[in-house]
Amino acid sequence: MQSVSGRAQRPRVAILGGGAAGMATAFELSETGGYDITVYQMGWRLGGKCASGRRLEDHSGRDQEHGLHVLGGFYHNAMGMLRKVYAAWPAASQHPIAFQKAFLPQSRVHIMEEQPDARFPVLFPFPPNTRQLGLEPQDLTLGTIAMTIIGWISHVVQLQPEGQTPRGAPFASKTGAFAQSVQAALEQLSAEPLIAGAPASPGPLDQMIDIIHQAQFLPPPANAEHDPDYGILFEIAAVVVKGFILENMAVNGFEAANGVEFTTWMTKYGLSDYARQSSYFRCGYDYAFAYVDGDPAKPRVAAGAALRGFLRMVMTYNTSVFVHMCGGMGEIVFAPLYEVLKQRDVAFKFFHRVDQIVLDDTQSRVAEVLGTMQNDPIETEYNPLEVYRGRMVFPDRPIAGRLKHNPPIPSRPEFLYETPWNQPPNSGAFRLEADTDFDVCVLAIPIEALKTICADFPTPWPEMLSASATAPTIAAQLWQGLLTKDLGWPNGATVLTADREPLSTWADMSFLLPLEAPSASKHLSYFCGPFPQHVYPIPPANVGDLEIARGSAAVAAWMNQNLAELLPAAHPPNSFAPKPGGDELYVRVNFYPSERYTLTPPGSVAKRLAPGASGLDNLCLAGDWTKNGFDIGSYETAVASALLCAKAVGEASAQLLSEGGLAV
Repeated sequence: MQSVSGRAQRPRVAILGGGAAGMATAFELSETGGYDITVYQMGWRLGGKCASGRRLEDHSGRDQEHGLHVLGGFYHNAMGMLRKVYAAWPAASQHPIAFQKAFLPQSRVHIMEEQPDARFPVLFPFPPNTRQLGLEPQDLTLGTIAMTIIGWISHVVQLQPEGQTPRGAPFASKTGAFAQSVQAALEQLSAEPLIAGAPASPGPLDQMIDIIHQAQFLPPPANAEHDPDYGILFEIAAVVVKGFILENMAVNGFEAANGVEFTTWMTKYGLSDYARQSSYFRCGYDYAFAYVDGDPAKPRVAAGAALRGFLRMVMTYNTSVFVHMCGGMGEIVFAPLYEVLKQRDVAFKFFHRVDQIVLDDTQSRVAEVLGTMQNDPIETEYNPLEVYRGRMVFPDRPIAGRLKHNPPIPSRPEFLYETPWNQPPNSGAFRLEADTDFDVCVLAIPIEALKTICADFPTPWPEMLSASATAPTIAAQLWQGLLTKDLGWPNGATVLTADREPLSTWADMSFLLPLEAPSASKHLSYFCGPFPQHVYPIPPANVGDLEIARGSAAVAAWMNQNLAELLPAAHPPNSFAPKPGGDELYVRVNFYPSERYTLTPPGSVAKRLAPGASGLDNLCLAGDWTKNGFDIGSYETAVASALLCAKAVGEASAQLLSEGGLAV
């Protein structure tokens, strides 16, 4: 679309969706002060699938999330934006939090390794560094990737005692040849830089892979915490570099591999069945929820997007590989954004659910936006925040005293206000008209919901929508009355993945307990993972309750079978209600269209639309489903898309950081 920044009066921008991408777009546009911005959001809170809410009515103050939200130290665009938000927050709020107190580095990561007769956690201690979050991002060039990976292998080999290797005696007879092949690969890559533009010979890498394949792997020691299976890691690393070389990715980029599924791509370049079936390989799929429709039997992710995401994570992080938020994501990310944007005169229209976008007769621009007005605020604008224990928070339900209508709240408030299917009592309709209510419309609603909202859009929209894929997810929060160490986990704070589905990822989040009301609880765990969808031809009115019942049964079955391997002394309650002694369980299933996780199946990136290439003159796009140079579901991707969207609208100044740290 054409920029509107040159208009004599401030252009009116209607942002549809107050999730990660919509709020980041609003912030970037507000930096110039040149736009009249209104954000339209269904329900009572901001954040979309990242929203959280504290239970204030029962005085527990317990935060309820959509899942385990952990930021990455490689989220350079997102953390850079949040630094600016936090710098502006004190002038906009009576209860700001310092940036340094809002985020907690997390360097320890575990993978659950599963052998035929044993399961045990394996530690990956990513070393912290002195680079600051959101500042001085590291370049990610393909030549650097290859050199660094082979350098890691060389370093590990050199650390082994004489006559030994990371996997023991059966591999020891190969030590000399393996070390020689590593050195040869380093020398070749130094002599024939990948940026030269011509594929190098993978001979030394083939030799490395062959030696690894010939090794007879010993079962790892069954202790509480031990070194990873370096044999598998060596193989995965060598196969990745071999693929880089043969596909000339230094010139063609990651996009060249996006038409192929990741496992297929790795197998093509020599990945063995042994490595492919390991937890070390599967953890990449778990991290990205990369299972179509949440089905673990359908792992699907584009090879280029998977490689880019994983390598950025492990090679370009600042401070620590992961970063916890010291509070709910709603209060750490979206409360400061909201208060800063309010100070900048951005308007917010809560309880506005978008149902349809109508194009004009030429099919070249948006004519009107139609939706449901779910409730009416008593004041001109609904205020979504409350003060709790000295910080601004979103409650877990609408604030009754600020609304004209207070219908009975179902078992979960989201069943009434965050669904496309239910109509709250006393709801009405709203209509936004182009050139009257907005000059530019920013579509920042998740892709699964757009399959209905944009059903009548012309080419290339049907192709993009049909190529897209999403996954339902499940989450559980477990409070216990014993300390983590007394529950039987001796290995310190961590994030663990590659466990059994559906709760394949776990983190000890006990550091959040002081933010709640005092209670007998001494431990807090978060779990999450993909959850196979159940198809409802016509969703019944009680579909939310049906999904929670289905999810609760799955969580109970998982915990009965697997929880003792993490927390042997834990006793999860069998219902939501708090139990004496501090035990409680909260289960959430994210199955509504706007809650499902964005996936990147092979072939889908080529069909995506860029934020400034909607094909409609007055419509820009923002979301992790757009074509944005990252192209995989994450908060970082949503912010990257928002930066590009703001540029498409007009005079946004922020630079998008990509592979080489370059502005796009």
